[in-house]
Amino acid sequence: MNRVFFFAIRAVILIIFATLALMLYVKWSHDWSLETKERQAKRSLLQQKLLRAMPQSGKNPQATVVNLAAITDFSWDRVYLFGPYSPPSYIYRKLGYHWYNDVVNHIQYLDDHSLLVFVQKGKVVEYLENPLGIGGMYWDTDRFMLERDDSQFLASRELVEPDQDSVDPKGAISSGNDTESYYRLHYMNKNERGVQ
Repeated sequence: MNRVFFFAIRAVILIIFATLALMLYVKWSHDWSLETKERQAKRSLLQQKLLRAMPQSGKNPQATVVNLAAITDFSWDRVYLFGPYSPPSYIYRKLGYHWYNDVVNHIQYLDDHSLLVFVQKGKVVEYLENPLGIGGMYWDTDRFMLERDDSQFLASRELVEPDQDSVDPKGAISSGNDTESYYRLHYMNKNERGVQ
């Protein structure tokens, strides 16, 4: 009789834990989907701010300085720049931990997107996927990580020949009657900014 009683108690305890786990999972999943929609709206706003900071269209658009710290309205101390085909293991190694997000898994297969990851005290607080090619942005730097106070770029519009299938950011750009363009964001080191 004692064995049956203890078995019944164990079964009740397992059912209670399973029910609690299921309730927490449903609540967490619901909260995550709400957070995701809110974050998507914030990312869209950030993308719009970044695009507004770019040089306006025209025959000879003038280059402008884009300061990532000035266009962001959230706290961050570093930004990481990952190019196309960046494997998750590389991203994890640079960030210092496994950041679980779908963008990490699919960026490794994309040749037309780059990824900016904003970090505060070692944890990801925001990210932006940026298209490359026509209408997109090319981050012209060999640095993969920038501090907040060192995140200024000189943005210019680069024209692309209409019959060109893809953009070679390091290739020669024609100055004819081209109608398509992309943005080149050249990293400005302290000497270029006049900071000693």
